[in-house]
Amino acid sequence: MTFPPSSPPSSPPSPPPSANPPAVNAPRVVLWLIAALTVIHVIRQIIPESTDIAVLRYFAFIPARFTTEGLSHFGGLPAALWSWVSYNFLHGGYGHLIVNAVWMLAFGSAVAWRVGPKRFMAFSLVCGGFGALFYLVFRWGAPYPMIGASAMISGQMAAAIRFVFRDRGTFGSLGRGHSQQRYVPLATVVEVFQDKRSFAFVAIWAVINLGIGISSLSFGGGIAWEAHIGGFVAGLLLFGYFDPPPPPNRSYFLVE
Repeated sequence: MTFPPSSPPSSPPSPPPSANPPAVNAPRVVLWLIAALTVIHVIRQIIPESTDIAVLRYFAFIPARFTTEGLSHFGGLPAALWSWVSYNFLHGGYGHLIVNAVWMLAFGSAVAWRVGPKRFMAFSLVCGGFGALFYLVFRWGAPYPMIGASAMISGQMAAAIRFVFRDRGTFGSLGRGHSQQRYVPLATVVEVFQDKRSFAFVAIWAVINLGIGISSLSFGGGIAWEAHIGGFVAGLLLFGYFDPPPPPNRSYFLVE
């Protein structure tokens, strides 16, 4: 266990085991966010199809909306503004929703434990916004609506690899709880690519999304791979601006 030379050794306190541990060990903000995504999707299954089409028209992210002609057909200026956020809360089916929920539980929880609920939500929405920006650039003028929290979650994954692999083990500190997650030092972007585990993670993620992109261009497809890349790049580069310093009188620790 190594410590910064200028800081006295200090390990994070370990809370006593709970007599009634939660069924899902995740921050409340993550559970509430997943609950909100689920409720919205269930409501969309109940409302008439015509109403759901209107929901997509006004709240999905549609590149054609930002053209002169499209602005008058896809909800106008208000929808052009709020759809940068609202599209994250809509999903294409229960499978889409469940996959995103599982990934958010895994990686979003680590990020939320580290930065807290407000910073977590702000960071996630910024990543979602960059996902929409990449989709807009690559699909300029296209009338195809984009929905789903995948860009936010891609950003959360990128943020998590900047600290979870600083610890030993295949998945590093991914399983740590609130009491320890904030004490793992944040890797620089350069260090992410120097570490074999985090580099392998990025490489595998990139290959998968490259394959999705090539498949979409060749055969057509409904996966917005551009948004995945936008969210991931934003998460990797911008997470440091959302990452708070360690609590007072506590230093970072690094297990080697």
